[in-house]
Amino acid sequence: MVIRSLFPVFDAFRDRLQESNRKVNLYALEALQGMVRLLKDDLSGVLNHLVPAIVDNHLNSKNRAVYSTATGALSELVLNLDNSLLLEPFCFKARWACSVSGQAKVDLIEKVAELVTELYPRRPQLVEQKALPLLWGLLGPSSSSVHRATTSLCRALHHQMGPGLRQSAASQPPSVGRDLNQLLRTMS
Repeated sequence: MVIRSLFPVFDAFRDRLQESNRKVNLYALEALQGMVRLLKDDLSGVLNHLVPAIVDNHLNSKNRAVYSTATGALSELVLNLDNSLLLEPFCFKARWACSVSGQAKVDLIEKVAELVTELYPRRPQLVEQKALPLLWGLLGPSSSSVHRATTSLCRALHHQMGPGLRQSAASQPPSVGRDLNQLLRTMS
């Protein structure tokens, strides 16, 4: 019953996260951290709306306070929710959202690498289903910061999957296998 009652509240709250007024954004992000600690997994039904509102509007902010508070909100989500609930929205935003670039993309990729390490021992199929397509899409030329984050994700997946990572790449286009092998060589 709690989840149903959260939808209208978070619809209104999401509007505060999307305000053009940075002070309103900052207060909303600060309040969100407290709400996450209180509501925990009850937030599962609103994550597909909440994560984009944080990422799209604040993770690339040039305002240091807003950026810092947004990263804090994401960290609170990771600390307080079942991380299997976060893997899909984080991977989706890191891979497909056109508005996510620069530091936001790097931050999300690094969060996914953390989730891989925590989740793989208990939910390997979920990790492979969500994180591998992200890795495949990130392989190839990229900025140095995205490349470093991609290396972190690849390292986390390789540590968990071992040779299975290369085997999974075998079903991808040849360029994915080449790029993966090249990245794995630079990691050793």
